[in-house]
Amino acid sequence: MLLLSMTIILGTLTIHDAVPLEDQNDVGNPVKRNYRFVEANNQFALSILNALDKKNNIIMSPWSFSMTLGMAYLGASGSSAREMEEVLGYRSAGIERDLVHDGFRIEESALKRVHGKNELSSANVVLVQEGYTLSKSYKDDLKRYYNSSTTEINFTRPQSVLQWVNAWGYWTSNSKIKQILTETPPKTTKLMLLNGVYFKGNWLNPFNPEHTRLEDFTNENGRKVTVPIMHMINNVSYVAYHKLGVYAVNFPYDGEDINMMVLLPTENNNLNAVEDKLTTAVLEDILAQMEMQTINVGFPKFELKDDRKMKETLKSLGMQSAFSENEADFSRIAETRDLYLEEVIHKAVIQVNENGTEANANTVIPLMNKRKLPEFFANRPFLFLIRNMRSGAILFIGHVVQLE
Repeated sequence: MLLLSMTIILGTLTIHDAVPLEDQNDVGNPVKRNYRFVEANNQFALSILNALDKKNNIIMSPWSFSMTLGMAYLGASGSSAREMEEVLGYRSAGIERDLVHDGFRIEESALKRVHGKNELSSANVVLVQEGYTLSKSYKDDLKRYYNSSTTEINFTRPQSVLQWVNAWGYWTSNSKIKQILTETPPKTTKLMLLNGVYFKGNWLNPFNPEHTRLEDFTNENGRKVTVPIMHMINNVSYVAYHKLGVYAVNFPYDGEDINMMVLLPTENNNLNAVEDKLTTAVLEDILAQMEMQTINVGFPKFELKDDRKMKETLKSLGMQSAFSENEADFSRIAETRDLYLEEVIHKAVIQVNENGTEANANTVIPLMNKRKLPEFFANRPFLFLIRNMRSGAILFIGHVVQLE
């Protein structure tokens, strides 16, 4: 399985010069503090999901999204900072400023230590207009918390910027994203923040390609399409969670630090109803009730791409002033208040397949098993979350309503 994502924020010159703990209250404890940080980011992921038009598939990386916004928040002050704290969930979690940025540093460091035969990498870079002076503290903190370099570039030559950004995206995505930008940025751009996340995961228990067969998948609109469905009988973490009306299963990746959690609505439920009621607390309750069971699994192979501009979605959630030429305050980036957010662009690609042909004979039960087993057949719309099992952080999220 391969999944990657890119998030970009354009900062443009103003034209008019203008695992839960019993006691979660001790923010000074770094372990407890990062629980609050992860909780905030996960809730933001679910808020973004429910704010989008869900008629089509949605694939995104809340981790990439949050990290890039974190780099912007690092330079925000006043109402811009307060609105970002509210929308990103940090205010309700009781964390702000250094606690937020240190949360990214701690989580990013943990992700670099994931075990197994997986590839997980993240890269940050800040492009700044030649001759535009960033504050030393902002540059130092970018390096300290986000391991981000700063590179001078001439935005008055937008075609060169377009080529540079797309080459960087091609490199960080392991050649899977050919173009991050399809349009040249405005010549008045002073700052561009980029984050790329690349993940290639191998299932702990691969599906045997010989058991993949063409079967019906019912799209959200009721239309049936024929797609390849992978099959296995295996011991997996599973629960029929009736409070939400879903079947839930965890597919671990090699090393078991990262897994894919799939939520499949019951036959008399639908995906939108599930997502409307889904919270981080509900997710934790589902996880707490899951048990290892032998399950008859059917899961589709698919490849999906997502490309969207996120400014209006963020504004609808309450992040208004950051996008305003007259009200934005990013004075921690530079002494002058001449920056505002022009746009937030997010691209993601996911490929899900058998991911290897060598089955583990010690853990996989032959498909010819004749016992009546619980069934998990994802032959209709479903939600998936790829999570860091150690911290609980949601790295990627997918709302799948139509396959072809």
